[in-house]
Amino acid sequence: MEQYIILAGGMAGLPLLYYVFLWLCVPALCEDGEEKPKPLRSLPELLAMALSEIAFGAIWHTWREGSISPLILCLLYVMLAAMTVFCVTDYWQRLVPNRLLAVLLMMFVVIMGLWGLWDRDRVLAALPSVLLGFTFCFLCFGLGYFLSRKNMGAGDV
Repeated sequence: MEQYIILAGGMAGLPLLYYVFLWLCVPALCEDGEEKPKPLRSLPELLAMALSEIAFGAIWHTWREGSISPLILCLLYVMLAAMTVFCVTDYWQRLVPNRLLAVLLMMFVVIMGLWGLWDRDRVLAALPSVLLGFTFCFLCFGLGYFLSRKNMGAGDV
C-alpha cells in the first residue's frame, strides 16, 4: 500500500517541483521586460508534463521491483522534474537556465552523498562510471562548444 502512496505523491508532486524549478529559473529568463510565461497553459508544456508523469510511473515501477534504491528513485525524480523545466524553457526562450543547472548539480552531489552514507560500497563502485561519464561529456561537449565558436550554451553542453 505504501508503494502506491509514493506513486500518487510522486505524480502529484511532480507539477509542484516543476513550479519550484520554474520559479528558480524563469526570473533570469525574463529580465528584458517581457511577460513571464504562465506555467502549464500551452499544449507543448502540458504534453511535456504528461510524458514526465509517464516516465515517473516507469521509474516507480523499476523501484518497486527492487532494481533501484530509494535514493536513486529520488535522484531520478529530481532529474525528471528539472529536465521537464529544461525542455519547456528551451521551447519558450531557446535558452536553458544556468541557475537551474547549478542547482541540479548541487542536488546531485547531495543525493549521491546521502546515498554514500546509506550504501558506501555501491557509491564507490559507481564513482568511476560517474567520473568517466562526466569527463566524456566535458570533453565532447566542451570541444563542440569551442568548435561552434561559442554558439552552444551551458544548457547544450
